Amino acid sequence: MHPKNRVSNSGQSIPSPPAPESPLRSPKYHHGRKSGRFNPFQPGRTLAHRLSRLLLYVLLRRQRIFLFAPLIYISGMLLYMGAASVDVSPVVRHRHSPGSVYRSPQVYEKLKVYMKADNSSADAISTVWKNSYRGGQWRPCVKKSSEDLPESNGYIYVEANGGLNQQRTSICNAVAVAGYLNATLLIPNFHFHSIWRDPSKFKDIYDEEYFISTLKNDVQVVDRIPNYIMERFDYNLTNVFNFKIKAWSSIRYYKEVVLPKLLEEKLIRISPFANRLSFDAPPAVQRLRCLANYEALRFASPILSLGETLVARMKERSANSGGKYLSVHLRFEEVSIVSIENVDMVAFSCCVFDGGKLEIEDMQRARERGWKGKFTKPGRVIRPGAIRINGKCPLTPLEVGLMLRGMGFDNKTYIFLASGKIYNSEKTMAPLLEMFPNLQTKEMLASVEELAPYKGFSSRMAAIDYTVCLHSEVFVTTQGGNFPHFLMGHRRYLYGGHSKTIRPDKRRLALLFDNPNIGWRTFKRQMLNMRSHSDTKGVELKRPNDSIYTFPCPDCMCRTNRSVKARSSSATGQNVYNVQRTKTENFAIGGMTPAWTGPDRTGECSSDFAVAESNKLLTTPWFYDSFATAMGIVGNLTPQQRQSFDSQGFIVIESFASPEEIEALRKRMDELVQDFDPTETASIFSTKNQLKLTNEYFYESAEKISFFFEEKAFDDSGNLKQSKELSINKVGHALHEIDPVFKEFSCSEKVSSLLFSLGYKRPVVIQSMYIFKQPGIGGEVTPHQDNSFLYTEPKTCTGLWLALEDATVVNGCLWAIPESHKNGLVRRFIRGEDGVYFDNPSPSYDQKDFVPIEVKAGSLVVIHGDLIHQSFENQSSNSRHAYSLHVVDTEGCKWAEDNWMQRKVKPEPLYAS
Repeated sequence: MHPKNRVSNSGQSIPSPPAPESPLRSPKYHHGRKSGRFNPFQPGRTLAHRLSRLLLYVLLRRQRIFLFAPLIYISGMLLYMGAASVDVSPVVRHRHSPGSVYRSPQVYEKLKVYMKADNSSADAISTVWKNSYRGGQWRPCVKKSSEDLPESNGYIYVEANGGLNQQRTSICNAVAVAGYLNATLLIPNFHFHSIWRDPSKFKDIYDEEYFISTLKNDVQVVDRIPNYIMERFDYNLTNVFNFKIKAWSSIRYYKEVVLPKLLEEKLIRISPFANRLSFDAPPAVQRLRCLANYEALRFASPILSLGETLVARMKERSANSGGKYLSVHLRFEEVSIVSIENVDMVAFSCCVFDGGKLEIEDMQRARERGWKGKFTKPGRVIRPGAIRINGKCPLTPLEVGLMLRGMGFDNKTYIFLASGKIYNSEKTMAPLLEMFPNLQTKEMLASVEELAPYKGFSSRMAAIDYTVCLHSEVFVTTQGGNFPHFLMGHRRYLYGGHSKTIRPDKRRLALLFDNPNIGWRTFKRQMLNMRSHSDTKGVELKRPNDSIYTFPCPDCMCRTNRSVKARSSSATGQNVYNVQRTKTENFAIGGMTPAWTGPDRTGECSSDFAVAESNKLLTTPWFYDSFATAMGIVGNLTPQQRQSFDSQGFIVIESFASPEEIEALRKRMDELVQDFDPTETASIFSTKNQLKLTNEYFYESAEKISFFFEEKAFDDSGNLKQSKELSINKVGHALHEIDPVFKEFSCSEKVSSLLFSLGYKRPVVIQSMYIFKQPGIGGEVTPHQDNSFLYTEPKTCTGLWLALEDATVVNGCLWAIPESHKNGLVRRFIRGEDGVYFDNPSPSYDQKDFVPIEVKAGSLVVIHGDLIHQSFENQSSNSRHAYSLHVVDTEGCKWAEDNWMQRKVKPEPLYAS
């Protein structure tokens, strides 16, 4: 018999089972645990479980091992940090950094089949510009002098360096400096550059006689210096004193430093001269630049004639698309070949494309040949992946084709390719030709005999490309440089201020081309957005430090007079309802006899619906449609429109206002602005600085017609930069009550009908605003909700936004986040004792969630009070006038006492149902 052991276990004594092969010694008793040895290898356990139990067993039985814990920890850290050598190295999986691998071919192979099957946008060449300006917004207006020039202060000789368009910069700047200093300009000399290697002179590229005659009353230009002056310098221009002028020097520097030397020497030299004059210059200097660039510089007759011939051939071949073609400036030139503007663009970019051994060797040789030591100096590290992700790599022919197909140009589109000889053209051009078989180059359009006089002259070849690109419907730039920037400006000058140029976002493209798993629909959506962005940026005004050669507005162009074009109301039920009804006119509908009272034409907004039966029946869709039809009411929403409004948070009603109503509202506002004296107030409205609106003029505007200026309307001295007509941000907030013209529209039957169909029982127009969105300075309206400013309990605010001019993404149309009204109100704009403030900070919104609401003049946008919407700055040359109403319901609703707007006189409702 084995003795039984007893241990304490939850207050009970449990006999331990007999142990086999028990040692011949007295059993030990251990308080608080079961007797017997711990067996880590008990049956029914997994191997991992057994090993973990064994480790635990060793640690518990041999507690002295914890004394070595610090030593074990330090040893482990040394091994981890690599201080101790180990025989086994960890396996590290190398992952390429974004952009470091050229994956565009993989993307192309995946999307090719979907691209070929997509026939949804075959007419992109005719519809690429959503907003066709047709020359009606801006026009060239460079003034020429008609007076004789005074006696010259001396002669200026400049040496133009660089390629075709860098030389063009030198010429135009030289004209401006010479005219400003009252000097005579010697026809500029062109450097023979080791890279461009073009010995062409001025008259080989430009029409010299035309240049001189065009400028004759503004700047005297000669082709030689008089002998009596050259005699002093041994008939050698290199002996003439040369000014080393810093880049982007001000015109003041020329007046204060260069002019005294000119008066002393009578002949000075400036070499090199490209970019030696600041773009921020007074109007007199800018006028001379405009005159030189857009009027006086004309290509020499042979170049111009061949260029125009190629334009005619492109138009003839693209007759199926109305003679419209697309031009692409491709900067993927072959190494060691003279090309447009820059040679060896592929090598200079330091990007990796194919990545093969031959490509690497070609690039290294080209970089060393053209830029000796520039890329091999100690410490210089080239990271092709980072260069690509930063958008600095030139687009390959394959990537250009993918981009254009995604933008909606089908394989029937005719493309003119402006470029030097393409690097590894047999391989790299194959996919582009597969996507666009109608691609043409000057070598394909012209005969060998026609091009022979220009072979080996890079600037003359570039001038031919320039001419064909200038007259294309679409111009696409792929890598920047002087060539596309001059073209953008010249095209703005020709096309009413719009550049008609696609400038891709190469940072975004790099990420898209780095994703071989991207789908066609996603890729196409991204490309269409990119195309739309180019259209938005098509019309831009020159800012102080911008190039006048890229942004000719407003220095070289003038705005055309606005005119209101009559538009016929096409939508049935949206024409103006002019029938005057009386209080006694009744219409029997379905056994019901509602009575309609129209707006009182004596001036009061008081009309009401009297309904014989329940409002519930009256507001049912089928009944309301019948009621509105019989009443002749316009503006009512159909069930489908109401459903869309409830779902999206906004709807657009086209042709809500007639051309006559639009003209009446705009004409009346012109009269109000003419009668307004801007010296009486200088109140500025800005949604970015709304907390600065604490003043009585702002508060009192609730019951007055008040004028608020744009934030950028004033200079540092507090004076208006331009006329008051082009400086006002908005007029508000009681136009609908005080002015009879605005009151007639605001209280019209169609406005009441619309609100009735939205379920309003006692609507009140609480505020009205005429918004100008001035060209060039029209302020941004940050993301907001109307209920934040006009709060009722429960919330009832609805915005009615009437476009008085076409509203587009170019001139600052509305943008909204669909369905955002379902998320509730995020903050309120409150009036306290110390002014106005927001009770919560502004949330952060993802701009990708916003959609543009582009509408024609006369369209009405109905906006839910909780919808998040905004509009961007108007950087275009076109205004975007709009009339806005905000309506709240006073039936069973309470106006918040801490709203910024507090009325002294209770407003009258439009109707009461």
